[in-house]
Amino acid sequence: MSDNYISMLKLVNECGDMADLGFYRRKDIGADSRLEALLSSGLIRRHSPSSDNSYIGDFEITGKGYAFLSDYQLSMQKSEKAKKQQLISNIYIPLAVTIASNLIIELIKVLLL
Repeated sequence: MSDNYISMLKLVNECGDMADLGFYRRKDIGADSRLEALLSSGLIRRHSPSSDNSYIGDFEITGKGYAFLSDYQLSMQKSEKAKKQQLISNIYIPLAVTIASNLIIELIKVLLL
């Protein structure tokens, strides 16, 4: 699922209970097609105002949608952690070893002369 669909799902999660279709169209020009795709996948559902008078929004996130969004956010956190770990192991450690070995070589040169 692309970032545009994820951002639309986040919008429904954050603002679904107070947003109409025009709200989503202001946020994303392709909102209609993205919302239809999210509806067909079962990640969001339409809310009928007749069943709940206190609810004024057009869409709400389903349990499946909330689980998908939670899993996505967890995977993003893990990928950030993996990137940091890769930087440490591939850049910082070899850099530190190179600097330390060059300092030791220079120190040995100075002591021998």
